Amino acid sequence: MIAYRKRLYQILVEGNISRIDDERLSGWQLKSLQDGNTLMTGPGIDSSALYGILAALRDNGIILLGIREVQTSPIEGDKK
Repeated sequence: MIAYRKRLYQILVEGNISRIDDERLSGWQLKSLQDGNTLMTGPGIDSSALYGILAALRDNGIILLGIREVQTSPIEGDKK
């Protein structure tokens, strides 16, 4: 069985966004920044789910400025 790490990401998007009506983005917190952009912080997800989030941003016409991993959870069953 292949185990995948769930990672916590922060995504920087263009513009001041207070709400996104898209189920794929539920659970993501939106924080307006002083520079007029928005920082999104989401739940722990794997890389496959991350691609879904990026597709949701694209589908909603939201411009991606940056993305970074801020935390990684251990692999289930990993003894390290």
